[in-house]
Amino acid sequence: MPIGVSCQPREGPGSLGHQGVLLVKMFLTMAAALMMVLGTGWLLAPEQMLAAGGSASDAAGVYLGRRYGGMFFGYATVLSLARNAAASSARSAIFGGVAVVAGLMTCVTLFGIAIGAMSGPVAWSTVVIEASLSVGFLYCYRRG
Repeated sequence: MPIGVSCQPREGPGSLGHQGVLLVKMFLTMAAALMMVLGTGWLLAPEQMLAAGGSASDAAGVYLGRRYGGMFFGYATVLSLARNAAASSARSAIFGGVAVVAGLMTCVTLFGIAIGAMSGPVAWSTVVIEASLSVGFLYCYRRG
């Protein structure tokens, strides 16, 4: 278990307390709902999702978009199930793992913008959403 990660909720200064637990539940609910919406879009309308980000939609892009949608549904399920889980090393691992995924997605999206593979307001809103999720999950991971 990494240093600073506890299986039990922290007590004293810096602990989540009752309000913090509700905040984590609300964050997980919102993140799961967002991922469900994104998963639906990518599975059912990958061409439109690609076009909204300024990307071309060939057969490979559509295929990868649908795989991406499936990944979002998986994350939505994990996060929905984790909402009611007690503080544990497994829940912390979920928070840490999703923080890394969202952080890497932010970097990939920024790279896509830099090389011209993505453009427009949808591209930049994607950066903001992915970075916000990364920070939110990192906060949850650090707080227990």
